[in-house]
Amino acid sequence: MRFSVLILIVLCSLLTSCKKDIVAEAEKRCSDGNLKSCLSAVDYHLYGYKDDDVDYPVDTVQAFHFLTKACEFKDGESCFKVGSEFENSKYTQDRVASLEFYEKACDAKYVKGCTAAGMLYSQKKEIRTNLGESYRFFKKACKQNEGVACDLLGEIYQKGLGGVEKSNKMARLSFKKSCDLKNGHGCSNLGLMYYYGLGSKKNLGQSFNLFKLSCDYNSPQGCSNLGNMYINGYGVEKDLNRAFLLFDKGCKGGDAHACSNLGLMYAKGIAVKTDLNTALNLFTKSCKANDDQACLHLGMLYQDKQFSDYDEKLAAESFSRACSLGNAFACSSLGLYYHKNKDYQKSRELFFISCQNGCAEGCNNLATQIKDESKSKDDLKVAFNLYEKACSLEDNLACVNLGLMYVYGDGTKKDLNKGHHHISWACGRNNALACNLEAFFYKDGLSVRKDRNKALKLFEKSCKLEFKQGCDNYELLKNHK
Repeated sequence: MRFSVLILIVLCSLLTSCKKDIVAEAEKRCSDGNLKSCLSAVDYHLYGYKDDDVDYPVDTVQAFHFLTKACEFKDGESCFKVGSEFENSKYTQDRVASLEFYEKACDAKYVKGCTAAGMLYSQKKEIRTNLGESYRFFKKACKQNEGVACDLLGEIYQKGLGGVEKSNKMARLSFKKSCDLKNGHGCSNLGLMYYYGLGSKKNLGQSFNLFKLSCDYNSPQGCSNLGNMYINGYGVEKDLNRAFLLFDKGCKGGDAHACSNLGLMYAKGIAVKTDLNTALNLFTKSCKANDDQACLHLGMLYQDKQFSDYDEKLAAESFSRACSLGNAFACSSLGLYYHKNKDYQKSRELFFISCQNGCAEGCNNLATQIKDESKSKDDLKVAFNLYEKACSLEDNLACVNLGLMYVYGDGTKKDLNKGHHHISWACGRNNALACNLEAFFYKDGLSVRKDRNKALKLFEKSCKLEFKQGCDNYELLKNHK
C-alpha cells in the first residue's frame, strides 16, 4: 500500500514537471528553428499559461521576442505584427524599424505588409516620403487582391503622384477593384469619380448606388457622401431626415466632413432642433481633424453676435486654420477681420490669396479695397477687372459693384446699358441692394423708359428683402404723385 502511494507521488511529480516545462520546451524548439513552436511561445507569453499546477504570467516582452523570432523564420504575419508594434506603440515607436518589418512581411507574401509599407512611404514621419515606393507596394498588394491597397493605388493614379502618370482611367479601374473586394472607401472614391464626371460622364445615379454600397460596407466617408446626396436631392429624392441619420453615422465612424455637415444641420435647425452648442462641439471636433469647412463654420459661429460664445478673436483663429487648409472663402473672411481692425496690408494679402484660389467674395473684397484706396485710373482699372472676375463667378454683390463702375465710368468707359444689365441680374438673384438700384433706372429713365410702377415694384422687392433704404424709397415714391 505504501509502495503504491510512492509511485503515485512520483508520477504526479513527473506530470507537474512536464507541465512546467511546456513553455520552456516551446522556447527551446523555437530557438532550434521550429516556427510552430515560436508561435506557441508567443501565445504562452502573450496570454499567459495556467492549469491546476502551473501558472505562467503574461509577459509581453517575451511575447514580442518570440514574435520577432517567428519573423526571422519568414512568417509574414508575425513580421507584420512586429512592424505594427513598432509603428503604434507608445513606448517603442520606431517607424524606421516598422518599415523594415512591413517590408519583410511583404517579401513573405503577407499582403497587408505591402500595404502598410506603402502607407509609411507616403507619410512625412521619420521616413523620407517616397511616393514611388508607395506606388510599388500598393500595386503589388492590389495584384494580390488587397482592397485597401487598390483604393490607395487609385488615389495615386488620380493625382499623378510619385512620378506616376495621372490617369482617371487607371484610377477608376483601381477603385472598382477595391470596391469589388468590398472596400467601402474604394466604392466611395469610385462614386466621387461619377459624381464629378472624372474619366467618364457625370452620373449621379451611379454615384448614389456606389455611396450606398460604400455605406453598407460601413465606410464613414461613403455614409457622408450618401448624406450629401439626400440633403441636396442629387440622384435621389431629397430627404433631410435620412441625410441627418447618415451624417450621424458617418460622424460616429470618424469622418470629419460628416461631423461638419451634422454640425451645420444643428446650427441651422435642419431636420433637428437648433442647438448651437452641439454645433460648436461638432465643428470643433472636425476642425481639429483638419476639415476646412468645419473650421470655416466654426469661425462663422463665433462671429455670430446672437451666439452666446461670440468671440471675434476665436472666429479669426478658426478662419486662419481653414485658410491654411486651403479654404479660399475663409481667407476672405479672415481678410475682413483684419480690414475691420485696420490692418489693410494683411487684409489685401488675404483677399488676394482668396481671389487667386477662385473665391468670388475674395475678388470682390480685394476690388473694393483697391477702389477705396485708389490713387490713379490704373487702380480703378484693376478694381474693375476684379469685379468683372468676381461677377463672372456669379457673386451678386460683385455684379452690383461692376454695374456701378459702368454707371460712373470708373475704370472703364461709362455705359448705362451694361450697368443696368449687371445690376438687374443681381436683383433677379434677390440681392436687395441691386433691386433698390435698379428701381432708380426705371424711376429716372436711365437707359430704359421711365416706368413708375416698375420702379415701385423694385423698391417693394428690395424692402421685402429687408433693405431699409428700399422701404424708404418705396414709401417716398408711393406717396409722391
